[in-house]
Amino acid sequence: MAALSDAAASAVDAPQSQVPDYTNVRAALLDVLDESIESFHNGENGRGEAATSGIVDWDRMNEVLSQSDPLSFNDAVMARLSERLRAYLESPDGALSEGSDDEDQAGAREEAAQNTAEEAPAGGDASSATRVQSHRRYVMNEDTSWFPWPNKETCVLDILRHIPRCAFSDKQNAVIHWALCALEVKNLPTEHAVQQVTKALQELCGVASIRYQGVMGHVYYVNDLAQLIAQEMANPRVRPHLRFLPEDANGTLSEAWQGDRWLKELDPDLATPMVRKESQDFYIYEPAQLDSHDVCMPTRWFTRGSQTYAKVWRMERTPDGQAWVVLDNAEFDVPLQRFLVALPGLIGKAAHDSSFPDPRHIIGIQDARGGIHPWTATNPASGNRWRTLASGHRVVAFPIWLNCDDTSGNLSKKWNKHNSFLFTPAGLPRRVVHHEYNIHFLATSNIAPPLEMLDGVVDQLLDCQRSGIWAWDCESKEPVLVIPSVLAMLGDNPMQSEIACHVGLAGKLFCRVCKVSRSRALDAAVATGSGENAEEPRSDAYDDDSIAGRSSGDSDDSGSISSRSVGSGAGNTTRRKRDETMAEMVDRVRRFMSIGTARTRTDTLANLKSQFVEAQQIGGQANVKKTRTATGIKDSYQSFFLDKLFAITARRGTSREQRTAEVMDFLTTVPHIEDAATSPVWRIRNFDPHADTPVEILHVILLGFVKYLWRDTVSRLKEPQRNLLVTRLSSFDVSGLGVPPLAGSTLVTYARSLVGRDFRAIAQAAPFVLHGLPGIPDELQHVWVALSRLIPLVWQPEIKDISAYMNSLTGAIDHFLNATCALTPRWFNKPKFHIILHLPAHIRRFGPAMLFATEGFESFNAVIRSHSIHSNHRAPSRDIAAGMAQHNRVRHLLSGGWFRMPRVSAGCLDEVDEESSETLSNALGPTRSPWLRKLQKLDPADLRWRHVGPGPLGLLALDGFDVNILSVCRFTECFDELDISDLGRCRGMHDSTSWTGTLAFRKGVSSPALYGIPIPRSARFRSADKILLDTDGIWCDADGKSWILWSPRNAHEPPSTARPPYLGRLLEILLIVGSPNEPAGKADFVLVELCAINGTHPYYGMPNVACTSRFALVAVRDVICPVNVQHNCVDGNCTIAATRAVWQERERTSQRVAEIHHHGARYILNTAQMRSSASIMPLYPPLPSSEDRETVILRAVMHEIELRTRRRRPARPPILDTSGDHNGTSQVSFSHPPVTTSSQPLMNTSISPGPLRPAQFSVSSTQHDTRRQALLSSYRLGQPQPTGVSSPTISLPPANSPGPAPLHPSTSRTIVPSPFHSTSGLTNMYPYPEL
Repeated sequence: MAALSDAAASAVDAPQSQVPDYTNVRAALLDVLDESIESFHNGENGRGEAATSGIVDWDRMNEVLSQSDPLSFNDAVMARLSERLRAYLESPDGALSEGSDDEDQAGAREEAAQNTAEEAPAGGDASSATRVQSHRRYVMNEDTSWFPWPNKETCVLDILRHIPRCAFSDKQNAVIHWALCALEVKNLPTEHAVQQVTKALQELCGVASIRYQGVMGHVYYVNDLAQLIAQEMANPRVRPHLRFLPEDANGTLSEAWQGDRWLKELDPDLATPMVRKESQDFYIYEPAQLDSHDVCMPTRWFTRGSQTYAKVWRMERTPDGQAWVVLDNAEFDVPLQRFLVALPGLIGKAAHDSSFPDPRHIIGIQDARGGIHPWTATNPASGNRWRTLASGHRVVAFPIWLNCDDTSGNLSKKWNKHNSFLFTPAGLPRRVVHHEYNIHFLATSNIAPPLEMLDGVVDQLLDCQRSGIWAWDCESKEPVLVIPSVLAMLGDNPMQSEIACHVGLAGKLFCRVCKVSRSRALDAAVATGSGENAEEPRSDAYDDDSIAGRSSGDSDDSGSISSRSVGSGAGNTTRRKRDETMAEMVDRVRRFMSIGTARTRTDTLANLKSQFVEAQQIGGQANVKKTRTATGIKDSYQSFFLDKLFAITARRGTSREQRTAEVMDFLTTVPHIEDAATSPVWRIRNFDPHADTPVEILHVILLGFVKYLWRDTVSRLKEPQRNLLVTRLSSFDVSGLGVPPLAGSTLVTYARSLVGRDFRAIAQAAPFVLHGLPGIPDELQHVWVALSRLIPLVWQPEIKDISAYMNSLTGAIDHFLNATCALTPRWFNKPKFHIILHLPAHIRRFGPAMLFATEGFESFNAVIRSHSIHSNHRAPSRDIAAGMAQHNRVRHLLSGGWFRMPRVSAGCLDEVDEESSETLSNALGPTRSPWLRKLQKLDPADLRWRHVGPGPLGLLALDGFDVNILSVCRFTECFDELDISDLGRCRGMHDSTSWTGTLAFRKGVSSPALYGIPIPRSARFRSADKILLDTDGIWCDADGKSWILWSPRNAHEPPSTARPPYLGRLLEILLIVGSPNEPAGKADFVLVELCAINGTHPYYGMPNVACTSRFALVAVRDVICPVNVQHNCVDGNCTIAATRAVWQERERTSQRVAEIHHHGARYILNTAQMRSSASIMPLYPPLPSSEDRETVILRAVMHEIELRTRRRRPARPPILDTSGDHNGTSQVSFSHPPVTTSSQPLMNTSISPGPLRPAQFSVSSTQHDTRRQALLSSYRLGQPQPTGVSSPTISLPPANSPGPAPLHPSTSRTIVPSPFHSTSGLTNMYPYPEL
């Protein structure tokens, strides 16, 4: 301690005029402190010699950590003082902040160590800087079974602290540590020791979080994209399933690599740079010789079946025979087997054969017209640049799905918006690509907007594309160079509009993909340059229910057409929009139901540059605003700089010359001024945000159409009808759908607060529960049936024939839009009814729609939220990024992933300039990832790679920890070959019995046979209650309520889709005692009742199913999938009775609730089923022949105009008395109701019948519309009622009755006047719902 005092005194005695060298003082004090602690251990405790600087002696640390004797009071005080003193000396300002938590102190010590190492003079004492960084430089003992952890206890605690979805706060970690101490767990490390080991492991094999300060001034952190991708290549659970080349699947479409985007459109330099044949590497845009001795230029590699092919251009020699010309007008496919010599071999051949031109002499490329243009794809002298960068190693492509979304960082309802960027490898199979295990976190911030954070992500992406990412290929056991690219950018509609620099869904040009507008008037205004002043007529959609006026198009939560007054507006402004004319309404609906001119990257960039130039002019703000309105283009990233320009150009009190000078000075500070300060999305190579932001089916369909229609449906019903709907939903049979039993009360009562999984269930059940409900017109039922036909096509995982599928999908979309228009054209004010038109093109380009759905990313938001909740909210972007990096490290290590080990020479690391993996400041290079910097300085062939020892991997299988908590093994179990092995597994096994004791025998099945081979009647059988017949984990019950599809085939015949499947009802599950399947608990047969499909039901629009009372045994191997079959309640006149028992607190109570009792054996095949929809498609009925779209639109618009006229025409409220004699008399008696504001007596008047307008009545009866027209005509003309029409009973409803409801042409009608009491005492007539 005397040495410490002397060192401190020397610092105090420094002259006041000189600035003390605090760095050297602290370093010297740290030296003295380390020596004192070392002498204390050696002299008093005999702990052995000190470890070499920069290396931790884990044997010694284990001995220290495992000591069971408690420290004395003095030793504990000295340890605490030493820790505080070290923290003080390592802090950047020499002081500790009061009240800071351990995490902030650790971050301060880390930054202090970084700054000290950076500020150390080049010629100074290197040992001081090394010792300052010594706590960040660990080399573990590679011989232990718990490598890279020092022991089992530390390994378990480290895993416990960094499990995804199980984030703990510091207090919770302290409680866990206390519990372990209370249980007297041996060798338990201290909290400080665990933190140090965590830092060491994160430094060794973790992902860095890079600090950025955006152009808008916000600080945010982005995890190292290069290292995340490198870990995927080194992960043995991921790498075997990654695809690097696109595939020509000959009309089949099930994966991203089969879509046109990857196969035909993605830049070949990013998508398919090279392939290897034996010892030769063939690169694109390099001459290669075929086995026919022809020379060609490969431009793209792809697979077809099991072979690799190339798209090639022919090459011809020049007339003088000294150079080559590339012919791009002659492209053909060549298999890899025909490639003979690559570029290096051709160069050698040219050197030895003077008649063979040098392949590096390419004079140009010849087009179809014979013109020759310069060759610019590569430098012919050096060939493809990836050959030079790879140095003989393989180069692979790594496209990603990039997602941006917002979520709340709070548990409460208070919104704490966090914008996050996530990605997942596009080369993974569809079944696992969106699993949580494969979703990787990049960045989040609650202050930085998405495009500002995207700037940092794009910087990392461009760096990776320039140099490639060196990674260890754990499958081929060699280093590879990886090229990342963005296949598509996913998100909800508002986010995708912002990414595409689009004004949003509230704009007049509301589509980010095409240039469709809401009205013809806007087009005319745009053509004349007055788009901002164009008056847009008020449509008959509800403005408060539309997306207009909202900041987020996907947060519009209304969707009720019948519950509001038409044209009320969101908040009636002073300037009321005029009503749409019939021609304008027809034009608007036509536009919504058609695709406009496609937006392009080139046009948008030109427009943004024009806005930037215009904003620099004095008075240019108005012109920019008009341009945005006229084009629908607005860059929120660029707007940050335009707003500053507007503040300068619109400033008053300064001369024009002064403002112009200020503008020029400001432009010198704008980044990317050469690109007009546009969004970083335009810097992504080969990415068009208009075309490469595919339609997101979760928000467009489930949270769009289904949500809108369900809320509209529920809002039409009164309380008794809602109770009936609750009963039907609760009684709905969900077998085969893969959803839990429906909670009818929740789905109806909280119709405005449901989530995606609820709407998924509603879409499959709605067509069966709405029949006979007053207030639900037939047109609404038709819309639900049309939507139930569309949804299974969209959620189809595998497309066998892309051409036939596109025809079916396009027809289903048109049918749904026509049905919606027939219901009411007011829905065509919501952009999602137009956006769905772009889905077929996106499926063709990117694969099945499930590939670019965002359910997985939305689910991952819970992980981000948990990190936000357990942080102190002082540095959310840094803390969440660091926590996610720790989770990624644990995932990688426990998956058996390989990581790079630094080399040690003479007790020192071979990378003395390696930066910390915790945080990297801008001074260290914000646009360069630590992974890229490290590996660019090293030879990839000399790198050492290791994986964890057997100890940590042995913990995974303990109590299913890997499957239930880490989701590690669940990743591999989702592949088909593993799922199929579980098919046929049974639950609820019964004792064995003879053949005569089975239900199959009692049903008349003569004898069992397996693929035509008879089974002896002496065999014993076991039955079961449940069987797994679906790879999605759907269990089927043998109770006659489960239905299956199967296709019989021979024993060695593969499944066939050519034969139409058979439908049957599952009755019994049988296992043959002694069969190979019995030990695994798998069934051999199922007993089914054969069913027949008899036409299409006119109401449901789905196939009729009839049971035939014939039975058969079906081999489990022949089962295709479970299906959902519903009872035909429309024709069965099913009843309701309170017979279902109520369960509360897991106890059966005496309470009873209503349930449906079915009558008759009439069934309907539910073609709205989303699971296994591809297998059910052969049973789909053809789409009904719909009317011409123009006819549908005109009829719907005429009806809407008529309703609008009826609602706004005032009339006196007569009471019509039709009880008089109609034989020859033609008088109608009207009685005016009493007026509540007056005490006048009831006034009776007898008048001759005038032209009674139908607008004066709300109609609801069971008679046909033609009889209604005849009835109304008789009232108009004073004629008697037609024969067969009963006299309607007209009564006056009370004045406090609910408001008006729209009239629908297919509803049953009764003439019922509806009063509306005005303040003047008069009563106006409006349509009124039936009483």
